[in-house]
Amino acid sequence: MFSLHNHTDYSNASRSFADCSHTLNDLVVRAKNLGINGIAITDHEITSSYVKAEKLSRELDFPIIMGNEIYLLKDEDDKAFREDGRNAFYPHFILLALDKIGVQQIWKLSKSAWENGYYNKGLMRTPTVMSKVEEVVGQDKGHIVASTACLGGFIGRTILKIRETKDEQEVVRLKKEIVKFINWGKSVFGEDNFYLECQPASEEQLDQIYVNDFIKNISKGMGVPYIITTDSHYLRKEDLPLHSAFLNAKEDEGDEREVESFYKTAYLMSEEEVKEYFIKNNGWTESEFQIAVDNTEK
Repeated sequence: MFSLHNHTDYSNASRSFADCSHTLNDLVVRAKNLGINGIAITDHEITSSYVKAEKLSRELDFPIIMGNEIYLLKDEDDKAFREDGRNAFYPHFILLALDKIGVQQIWKLSKSAWENGYYNKGLMRTPTVMSKVEEVVGQDKGHIVASTACLGGFIGRTILKIRETKDEQEVVRLKKEIVKFINWGKSVFGEDNFYLECQPASEEQLDQIYVNDFIKNISKGMGVPYIITTDSHYLRKEDLPLHSAFLNAKEDEGDEREVESFYKTAYLMSEEEVKEYFIKNNGWTESEFQIAVDNTEK
């Protein structure tokens, strides 16, 4: 298994508040010790770890993918949020570089996001608009793999809206939005470079369980591959109390999206531990799980 969605202490700097309680070095060493085949660094709209990560990769003889978790917005939403951000939502989206050109494309997108950033609700917002991704990646595709990220992504959020609504017409509209977004991803990044992302869930994390199953059905219906990631923000299951204390170390710090129930499974796992969550709590079959694992290797 290749671990494709992970955070480090660099995310704390980019978000201006506590987000991850381990260092880059500790993450990579832990991944190697767990027997994971390689790891991706996907901090929140920041690429400052790349030089250190490349050095670690050489020193430890361990594969590291340079990635970024961006905030992907429709162009019209970006314009609206800049004018009136009271109902603003900034969907998460994962980019993973396949080669040096992919790294350069991620750098271009990140530079643009920061140059066009603005403050909303006291936080620095650094969204990337879809037209910019089309401009940078779509003209030279094949160098970046993208995935739909966590419950804070467009796909996860839209799936939960479908579960919550009783309006059949609204359900149809939301499903069309999902199809449109997936087709956009396939078109911009290429058929083989766009993935639907599932994540482990404890018994009480019903939102994630629901989204996982929905994504699996989308994958079957549209022929889009799915992967499993752990969205790691701390290293070990037993570190959750320490991670929680770290996040709440300052009274003025808090995360508008992620709460403790989300963090319960947001740690670096071995393949066997990930498998236990999906077989036990999601009721996935061995073959369904293996498909996701094999896709992380691709």
